[in-house]
Amino acid sequence: MNKQTVAETIIQIGTQGEQLLVNYLAHEPSNNMKLRTCLVRALALSNVDYASIDFVLEALFKASR
Repeated sequence: MNKQTVAETIIQIGTQGEQLLVNYLAHEPSNNMKLRTCLVRALALSNVDYASIDFVLEALFKASR
């Protein structure tokens, strides 16, 4: 199983999965682009109907810097 598949599976958990990936993204060194890319791609699959979407969007905005 590869990193992308794992991240996409975690995001399917819902809000808890989103929080886990956002936390992981926040603590991952910026030079680890391969893993950070996997996390961002998985976060892009977040459900927009969850109240936590603002939290996810903020994390993605921070990661874009």
